[in-house]
Amino acid sequence: MDGLNKITEHIIEKARIEAEEIIKKAQSDADEINKCSETQKEKIRAEAAEKLRIDRDKIIKMGESADRQNEKSLLLETKRAAIGEIILEAKNSIKSCGREEYTQILKTLLKNSVPDKNGEVIFSKKDKELADKELTEFITQISDGKLSISNETLNTDSGFVIRCGKIEINCSVDSIFEDKLSKLCDIVNACVNAAE
Repeated sequence: MDGLNKITEHIIEKARIEAEEIIKKAQSDADEINKCSETQKEKIRAEAAEKLRIDRDKIIKMGESADRQNEKSLLLETKRAAIGEIILEAKNSIKSCGREEYTQILKTLLKNSVPDKNGEVIFSKKDKELADKELTEFITQISDGKLSISNETLNTDSGFVIRCGKIEINCSVDSIFEDKLSKLCDIVNACVNAAE
């Protein structure tokens, strides 16, 4: 029996040693898996942090771009408003100047607008009253007799239209200033866009 106990003990000891080796190996494998898992976790964290940084940078750039666009729009609106005020002031100044000065303005407009065709000058009601003999003679002189003063009047408070058949040259004070305002706003837009 003693021999049998020794063999049994030997088998049990050998099994215990093998079990310990298996447990050590399993523990080592588990530690390795944990290390890999930690490395992967760190890698995932690093990738997530980089993505967040990139997204944050994009959002900041978008915000800066929106700020620049808002600043540009505000600058443009301010310049347009200033131009509008200057144009309105100039227009009101012309409309309220004295008769002699206003007649000179009309003559300059007429001289710069004379077409090379027969036609008629249609004044505003107020300006038709100013169209005295001097202005009538001036129109005949600058147009070589091709223009006459119409009996019609414009539905505007100042200026005139030269009508040659179906073609009309609008020289009402409002129309002239609207044209200038549009051109000045185009210039301001071009300057603001060029400054970018």
